[in-house]
Amino acid sequence: MKAHFPTLLGVTLLLIGGSMPIQAGDDSFAIARDRSIAGKRISGACLPFAQDLYSRLTKAGGEAHLVVFNWRSPAGITGTHAIVVYRDKEGRYWAMDNLQTAPLWLAGSTPAAWASFFAPRYAVEVKGHKMDPALAGQYADRSRSTETAAVRTAGLLASN
Repeated sequence: MKAHFPTLLGVTLLLIGGSMPIQAGDDSFAIARDRSIAGKRISGACLPFAQDLYSRLTKAGGEAHLVVFNWRSPAGITGTHAIVVYRDKEGRYWAMDNLQTAPLWLAGSTPAAWASFFAPRYAVEVKGHKMDPALAGQYADRSRSTETAAVRTAGLLASN
């Protein structure tokens, strides 16, 4: 029997959200909570959501991890899920999936640890992990964004 992981766990994660600390220069929480991310709040759209959020965080210069894992419930229901894990200004790891309204703090520092912490009642096996090593240790800051820099440069050139 197959079911969508977010459907089974979604309500629990929505209740955990709470308020997140937002720090000057750290845009990761705002980026992760943006409602315009592809697949946001759509059951079964975890991969398009994760790809879009990963792209936005890395364009803002932040360390981000796209983690895809298989899961199995105690009842034997199985599925695959994708999440994005990112680092904040304080070095803490947070996860977001397509059904959450707010990032979830994570323990651990590996994709396997994050998947297990994200889905504590499920057996998980990481199937894929993507990360840009050049961004290790960085938090997302839109002022460092490659797109923002290009727009600023274009504006400067146009005004001269």
